[in-house]
Amino acid sequence: MEVRDGKVTGSHYGVRSPGSDKSFIPLAFSKHHAERIVRAAQLDPQKWAIRGLPRFALRAFLVTLGLYEKTINCGGAVIYFCPPGVPPDSELGGFIASREDLIREYYGEPIPSLEETASRYGLELR
Repeated sequence: MEVRDGKVTGSHYGVRSPGSDKSFIPLAFSKHHAERIVRAAQLDPQKWAIRGLPRFALRAFLVTLGLYEKTINCGGAVIYFCPPGVPPDSELGGFIASREDLIREYYGEPIPSLEETASRYGLELR
């Protein structure tokens, strides 16, 4: 996540998928793998931070991902991993995961869409 004045802003780092016009937000199974992603992308540690996702933060991420999919041509997330025991300089593998897949496989219960939430509160999305 982006950092300004020592505080996390809530903005996510995204990468373009080769051969696609969509961007994806990297996720990792471990902090070590996330640190490797940051180093490989040459991100400034003064501007970017690694954050874990407790359940409430995962839910907020999934809601935000829905917004990204609708507004900035985001295709989902890329979950990066590296099997245990491989050399430390091995490339991380990754697979694309849609918001719906992440909700089903990791969150485990439905999350209302932005439209459903806005409708419930009498709001209009533009």
